[in-house]
Amino acid sequence: MSIPAKAKGDYNCAKCHTPNNTAHEGMTCVTCHTITDIESHPTANKNIYETKAKTLYSAQKGMEDKKVVYQEQRSWLGLIKETTGSPYHDIDYRNENYYTGKMCMGCHSHKQNAHEFDVCRIEMNGAESKENNCISCHMPKVQGSATNHHSTE
Repeated sequence: MSIPAKAKGDYNCAKCHTPNNTAHEGMTCVTCHTITDIESHPTANKNIYETKAKTLYSAQKGMEDKKVVYQEQRSWLGLIKETTGSPYHDIDYRNENYYTGKMCMGCHSHKQNAHEFDVCRIEMNGAESKENNCISCHMPKVQGSATNHHSTE
């Protein structure tokens, strides 16, 4: 099988695979969760990242219009402790793009090489619904913590 002439060319894989020019880190949670918007372009879309380092976006139902910061409340003479938010980052629920798969379209919608050959293309209609979208299939919610912390002691 031969490769069509239009398919040959240089690719800038790092734009999506190491977007913050941190080749040793690659893709992390922070990579996607700091995207604030997507710019549409003919050859490939561009992610717009927020400049403040500590905001993480989420799509928790009922929290869409809130920004949650870490708070600790104690009661019963300090014996019972309740916390809201995260001690590591703020959670901003107001970015509508996180309720659909639109955030995925910065890297996953399309890529053309220098010869205008589509290296990949995924249609936007798979990202528009709040119920069934890229994330609901490829990153489904499961019980448990989003991360596991292990002690090396």
